[in-house]
Amino acid sequence: MTRPAAVAVMAEDLGERLTRLLDRLLDDGHACAIAMDSDGPTLPAGRVAQAAAALTGGEADVVIGPSDDGGDDLIGVARRHPGLFDGVPWSTAQTREATLARARALGLRVLLRARGFDVDTPADLARLRSALGGRDTPARTAAFLRTPAC
Repeated sequence: MTRPAAVAVMAEDLGERLTRLLDRLLDDGHACAIAMDSDGPTLPAGRVAQAAAALTGGEADVVIGPSDDGGDDLIGVARRHPGLFDGVPWSTAQTREATLARARALGLRVLLRARGFDVDTPADLARLRSALGGRDTPARTAAFLRTPAC
């Protein structure tokens, strides 16, 4: 039985897991591979499509969607880049800058997409509520925001 490509093999840190996931998607024959965070419910599908187009069109070797907290809500590649995530301090305000430094050290062309935000704190949750206020809110996100715990 074949497992879906989106199932990552457990590894020591996020960089290793990202590398394995992206490599696996490329090995499965995809023209590019994009990983998105799970705590960024406002990431528009159009931004993902733009990243894929930039990668498959040869505009960049790496596409990064920066988030306000210094991390990323999207990372994409069109081919393997061994060492891209080596030494990156994950879940810190230095994550994106460290990733950019690694990409530069490897001679890769990086395209930064529009900045987004993720939901890590109560203040982020309040921001999400405000951001989704009058727009079409994804059903599960809207249901969660209506729970008393939020």
